[in-house]
Amino acid sequence: MAKPGEMSLLSLSVQFYASPKMLFTVGSSCFWPAPKVESAVVSLKLKQELPNVDVKELFRLARLGFSAKRKQLHNNLASGLKLKNEQIKNIFQELGWDEKIRAQDLSVDDWIQLVAAIKYEV
Repeated sequence: MAKPGEMSLLSLSVQFYASPKMLFTVGSSCFWPAPKVESAVVSLKLKQELPNVDVKELFRLARLGFSAKRKQLHNNLASGLKLKNEQIKNIFQELGWDEKIRAQDLSVDDWIQLVAAIKYEV
């Protein structure tokens, strides 16, 4: 259910394969011991058609991108792909992205664009 800025590898995976919908919240008092957060029941409607992208490559890049949450995305990708930071920054510039972007800032569509851009560049 996360939006760009709060994304995780789990939210990317869920939103790639399904359309999530929050049904209702469950208060912490319903559990013992009571957690410090509320829970939610979520419905996942599987997508009939997946985006036209190399799924294996998408999740390989995503795993690299989310590997060090505090790092900027270009650092994680350059390290994992054995490329220079400047190459990744150039790709970001071509996509119109800030070079300081982090993995959690990207939407599913952004990851799909990134896969295509990296395949084209490398």
